[in-house]
Amino acid sequence: MFSEWTYPAFQPSYDRLLLDRGGNLWVRHYSLAPQEDAEWTVFDPDGRWLGVVGMPAELTVKEIGLDYVLGVWTDELGVECVQLHVLTKLDVQ
Repeated sequence: MFSEWTYPAFQPSYDRLLLDRGGNLWVRHYSLAPQEDAEWTVFDPDGRWLGVVGMPAELTVKEIGLDYVLGVWTDELGVECVQLHVLTKLDVQ
């Protein structure tokens, strides 16, 4: 069975880009398993790496503020719910 599978020649590195209210760029890593939690890398307006943020796979991000992520979560019955997640930023020098 495995020998019959075809694989793409390449896959994208990321699949979504968002700017938050502070001008930071959020880059969602591409995943072949959409049911797994999403991983986002965040860069400041000057392109400096700020860190990586994990988000639930079921959450469709709609907006990112200075201290929150607003999204829509779909449950196992297909019911959509609005969710607000608080962002806690670490000040590491």
